[in-house]
Amino acid sequence: MNGLNFKFQHKKGRITKISKGRYQLEMGDISIDNFSDVFTPTEQVMFRLLSGLLRHGVPVKFIVEQLNKAIDDITSLATAASRVLKKYITDGEVAIGVECPSCKNINTLTYKDGCVECSICQWSKC
Repeated sequence: MNGLNFKFQHKKGRITKISKGRYQLEMGDISIDNFSDVFTPTEQVMFRLLSGLLRHGVPVKFIVEQLNKAIDDITSLATAASRVLKKYITDGEVAIGVECPSCKNINTLTYKDGCVECSICQWSKC
């Protein structure tokens, strides 16, 4: 990713705000002092918008559903952000206005453990 020449093998880490616009990433023995510099201007804008939406109380489910409408590439940063945010959606919440790809029923997809699952045909996407 943008000049980081190592594989991310850690599943957990910490991002700490150093000062306005400067963030440090720590993962195990890896530390990147100005983590925000590795993102493109477009990626920085996306994270700013996500941060603003979350700070102003926009439901995480709504943000995830909007990100998923715009994403086709599983390797994109928006997809990664969506996967992370899905973990914070309360189990049992219904994906409003979304059709099950298998049985074609609307409003039958519910979130469970960060995945969507159809309550009628048991189809699941994770």
